[in-house]
Amino acid sequence: PGLLVFDMDESFSGTGFYFIQQLQATDRLTLALGLCFDRVNLQADENLLPLISPNGRRHYERFNPIAGLTYAMSKSVNFYANLGTSFETPTLSELTANPTGLGGFNEDIRPQEATSFEVGLKGWLRQERLRFDVALFRIKLKNEFDPYELEQFPGRTFYRNTASSVRNGIELGLGTYLRKGLYAYFNYALSDFRFLENQAGVSKYNKNQPGVPKHVGYLELRYSRPGGLYAVLQNQLASAQFADDLNTVKAKSYWLANLRLGYEMRFEKWQVEPFAGVNNLFDSFYYSNVRLNAAGGRYFEPAAGINFFGGVKVRIE
Repeated sequence: PGLLVFDMDESFSGTGFYFIQQLQATDRLTLALGLCFDRVNLQADENLLPLISPNGRRHYERFNPIAGLTYAMSKSVNFYANLGTSFETPTLSELTANPTGLGGFNEDIRPQEATSFEVGLKGWLRQERLRFDVALFRIKLKNEFDPYELEQFPGRTFYRNTASSVRNGIELGLGTYLRKGLYAYFNYALSDFRFLENQAGVSKYNKNQPGVPKHVGYLELRYSRPGGLYAVLQNQLASAQFADDLNTVKAKSYWLANLRLGYEMRFEKWQVEPFAGVNNLFDSFYYSNVRLNAAGGRYFEPAAGINFFGGVKVRIE
């Protein structure tokens, strides 16, 4: 082992209560009102350099109201709308990542606060053969947590607050049986996440937030027979995304496909299921992780190429 460089006792405690009331205004309209209160205490006691590094103490209290409604347009289709506020404290690991190099807490990081609004439709169509879910949302954030790295501390991630940001998006989900035993599910998300104000003297106005692809699509085809063969084909497509706040480094788009096959067999009380599969079926070159605002240009962690797996599940009823 090398020299001891970090020695700190950390503690976290939280208490809270919430109140939710549902009101059946009419046969079709349901209203919901709520209020949440949270009290959080965080503490860090420095053991390595107690005379140089200050101990950390944080205390937070917040009230957050919520409101929503659901309207039954028919027996199988519902419209809903929700409005709410929330706050999120920094975690202990985020607070103790102190860019000064000393112990204690990073005194510059504050809780993240958000106001969110969502409207949507969900239900069944075509005589309950097609399930759908569509939602539009807008989230206005204050003091959003923003990770970054420093050259003098390789391998460590630090955090700062972005003054103001907004997240607009659309999510769509569809699921239906194409034929007996063959089920298809499709999901699409449009994410327009942007900075609204400057941070630490650096202009990020109207820049895209890093680490979030603007378009993500997912298609799954699943074939199954009771007590027999099943197969699952998964496809995921993600558009390009930025790796830094100023949008100077871009991660390319990628398409990822996975295939899984299996067979269910029953022998009295025994159920045996051998399975095998291929991940990254077409050997796509993509990343498993993007390190946001990384130091030294180390933004990307590569993912595995084509790889295989297999096994057997056994269950006794």
